[in-house]
Parts: sequence; structure tokens; C-alpha cells
Amino acid sequence: MSGPLAELRGDCRAIWSDADVRRAAFEELVHAAAMGGDRLARALARIDGAVVEGLERLALPRGPIRGVVQTNNPNVLGRKDPSCTFEINSIYIARFLRGPRGTDSILRTWVHESLHGRRPYAEGHLAEYRRAPGYEEGLAEGLAQIVARRYGGLDPPSGAYDYYAAVYRSLASSMDIEIEQLLRALWRSPTGRVRHALPLVMDNLRRTGGYPPMTGAQLRMLQARADTMFDQSRGLLVPNELTMEMVWKTVLR
Repeated sequence: MSGPLAELRGDCRAIWSDADVRRAAFEELVHAAAMGGDRLARALARIDGAVVEGLERLALPRGPIRGVVQTNNPNVLGRKDPSCTFEINSIYIARFLRGPRGTDSILRTWVHESLHGRRPYAEGHLAEYRRAPGYEEGLAEGLAQIVARRYGGLDPPSGAYDYYAAVYRSLASSMDIEIEQLLRALWRSPTGRVRHALPLVMDNLRRTGGYPPMTGAQLRMLQARADTMFDQSRGLLVPNELTMEMVWKTVLR
């Protein structure tokens, strides 16, 4: 581990840094899910506590939630729902544990879902998500990858939202902006307002980097291109970041 995560201590540090401890914690969660009650509550709280403390040290705190619960929803591995309940599906966790680097994937997903919960969802958030889910999913996935790999020393395999995370990486690269700087700036906006924030954030970061302010036409072109890149139809595509970067440069330079 590196940076602020290296300052973790005790069980939280062990869950982040020790693959065997991490596996044992997730296996206990799978077993506890069949029992329910206090055993399940303790298993959930142990892992969630490590994630929450890690994110707090990284200045990416999760907002208040109603609680962490086990879900049997077959479409959900993890989810922070609009009512502020954090859901985890132990059946999917059991499946991930059988795969390569499974514990890294689960922890990365737990971080991803926690990043969605940074603030209460904005009013009308579903309108943005249905139109272009990549704004929010790419933000959460991009930051989760940074947390897992850059600070946690983990090596999770590719996730479901890699394409959208690559869109953000190529956008940052096109303007010589550090990707973590871009994503942290967007993270300050609640779910449902990331699309609105992107042009303003990019304009501010460009100015900081010595580029001239964006014109109204550039801002409109950026929004239109981003709407296309983050559209729901693109989620399963294989990203080509070099091509993406060239596209962004035609808009931004």
C-alpha cells in the first residue's frame, strides 16, 4: 500500500494489505449470509469498516447511509440505492472468490459502490443515468481503480465499466491533466449532476494548466461528444484510448 492507506492500522490494514485475511473475511461473509442475524451484521460491518476508513483517509468519504444489507437481487453484486441503503450480494461474492484475484475484484467493487454514495443522489438523477450512465459509472470505476491499484496495491481484473473509465482517462490525457485530479473534481458533484459539472470542471482545469478558456462552442461540443462517449450503448465496447484521445483533441484544442 502507499499514500494515506499505508497509515491504516489493525484489522482495517490487514483487510487491505493481506490477501489471506481479505479472503477469510469475504468467506466469512458468504457463510454468515446463510445464517443471518448478528453474525451477518458483524461480517458486513468488518469489511465495510475497512473500506470506509480507507476512503476517509484518501479524502473520498462515503456519505451517510441507512445501513449495509445482504441482497438476493440477481442483478446486483453491490449497490448504493437511492434510499441510501448499501446492498451486497454474497452469492456473487462467492463466485468471485473462485476466480483469479477475486478478493481484489470484490474490494474494488465495494469501493466503487461506496463512491456512488458520496452525497445524496440529486433530484432527477435517473434522467442522467438513463441517458448516459457512463458519466457516473466511469467516475466511480475510474476512482475505484485508482484507489485499488495506486494506493491499495491491488490488481483487480477488468470490470464492467472499464470503457467508461477509459473515456475519462483519455479526456484527461488529451489536456495533460492528471486523471485523479479530474475525477476528484467531478466526485464533488452528487450522482445525477456529473454530466452538468463536466464542462465546467474541464474548463477550470484547462485554465489551471495554462490553456485559454473554452469558448461557448467548445463547451457545447464537449458536452455533445461526452454524451456520445458515455451513452449506455457503449458500455460493453473494448476501449481504444489512443483513438479516444484523438477525438477529444479535435474538440478541446
